[in-house]
Amino acid sequence: MLLETGDKALVKNIAIKIHDTLREEQVGKDGVVQSNWVKTDDIAYINKFLNKRPVGCNTNEFIDSVVIIQGYNGSKPLKKLYAKVDIAKLEFKYLPPEVLNENIAAAEFALKLAKEDENGTKRWGLDKIGNAIHNAWKKRNLDKLKENPELACDYDNLPITEKYNQLLQFVVAKEEYAKQQSKVFPFQNLSK
Repeated sequence: MLLETGDKALVKNIAIKIHDTLREEQVGKDGVVQSNWVKTDDIAYINKFLNKRPVGCNTNEFIDSVVIIQGYNGSKPLKKLYAKVDIAKLEFKYLPPEVLNENIAAAEFALKLAKEDENGTKRWGLDKIGNAIHNAWKKRNLDKLKENPELACDYDNLPITEKYNQLLQFVVAKEEYAKQQSKVFPFQNLSK
């Protein structure tokens, strides 16, 4: 099922809500935000925020470890610049481009599943939903599986926090789609 033209704004809203929900859950009882570091090698992004924190960022410590990897490929010098960015401290609009694009792709897939479920073309159980979302993530992120071998497994073998993250995508998509359709979804408080 292809998404309709008008779904672009809905997909973005779903991605934002998923990110915001996960950010809220990173705040401990003591008010300290548990970091969620990701690497980015987007030079424009790194240069933009290296010495200036994004608006809405709670701390100056959202970017760390700007590293230049140097080495040689034969006689040719290599340079690789990347930065570690704490996405738990950033609003959606300030995410590194590769993270933002992945969140949009995840929201798009979750909306597709929510529409199939709503239209009765498929009836999804929680394990099937989680499995479908995780398999779609693995297909989109083959390069990340080497860095995160614990995520290369089947859905059934994921850590419980990752299973929750997979199912949250569907719940949020279902809620937002129901709102758009002016329907009441009975499980609207699941993501809170």
